[in-house]
Amino acid sequence: MSEEPVATSLGMIMMKHDSRPTAGHVRDGGQGEFAAGRGIAASASRPGSGRRSGGHGVGADHSGDDGASLREGPWQGGPSDPAPVGRRPLRGAVAAGTRTSAPTPTRLISVVTAVHAPGAHFLPAAYSSLVEQLLPDGWDWQWVIQEDGESDQVEPYVPDDPRISFGQGRAGRSGMARTMALSRVTGEFVKVLDADDMLTPGALARDLHALLDHPDSTWATSRALDLLPDGSLVGFDDHPLEGYIERGTVLKHWQANGYLAQVHPASLFVRRDVLLALGGWMALPASPDTGLLMALDAVSRGWFTAETGLLYRKWPGQVTSQPAHVQREERQARMAVIEARAQALAALLG
Repeated sequence: MSEEPVATSLGMIMMKHDSRPTAGHVRDGGQGEFAAGRGIAASASRPGSGRRSGGHGVGADHSGDDGASLREGPWQGGPSDPAPVGRRPLRGAVAAGTRTSAPTPTRLISVVTAVHAPGAHFLPAAYSSLVEQLLPDGWDWQWVIQEDGESDQVEPYVPDDPRISFGQGRAGRSGMARTMALSRVTGEFVKVLDADDMLTPGALARDLHALLDHPDSTWATSRALDLLPDGSLVGFDDHPLEGYIERGTVLKHWQANGYLAQVHPASLFVRRDVLLALGGWMALPASPDTGLLMALDAVSRGWFTAETGLLYRKWPGQVTSQPAHVQREERQARMAVIEARAQALAALLG
């Protein structure tokens, strides 16, 4: 098969997006408590549900952890290790015989989370940050959680919410788990949320409007802060200004700065069809989200939101804190494959 038809197909996907902004009031993304202090959602009631399917692990594979940092101060959220709690009634239930108006057609954002047993206890905090999101009228989210493995240690922490789909499968690390989760994704857009991370208030709406208001962009990221074990927040001062990220910009920065990106792949928000066209997340033992980010950067422009959208939890059990993550030979091989793929995709589109 020649390169020309492949390039033409990719180009058609990149050019077909002509979405327009969705006007209207914001709607409450769900229930849940809201923490004091910095206003980040903290604890959540145990929810659960979803049925089984495919695979993985936790922790974003962001390589920028060693960049210049700026301390942001303490986080006033809830406990860092919440226990599972009891089920609650399904949201939106009405009494028998109650007359209701016709429902508004709903468009979906699919939030994809890979999790393994050691990080499952963080799921209630992630859920709490998700249900506090406000979205425009006619929009809602689904949460697709995929365990990397088939243990009995994750599902007890999965919230009991009809918008949640939980799946399991053979262990294969986070990239495989997220890609397997795509089999249950139904939204127009996909939002990454690692099991141990939390969204800030308004993050989903900002991501959504970034792509609806700028239909020539197929992906978006936002500023992320590290959430340290002591509750303090640390930021980085090398992120771009708010606005378009032109094709190739992220790759060039990554290449020139020791394979450290200026935007965080754990904050990614992307059009589903483009994500599928690129094959989902890379089949790597680590850094599959960096690989996806570089591929997206190679084929289309993106958008960066300067307001903080993600709290990226740092804790001893996360994948990126393990010695294997920085093992020299493997890391060089991962970076080489990521770089070669991005360059090949860029060459196909010219």
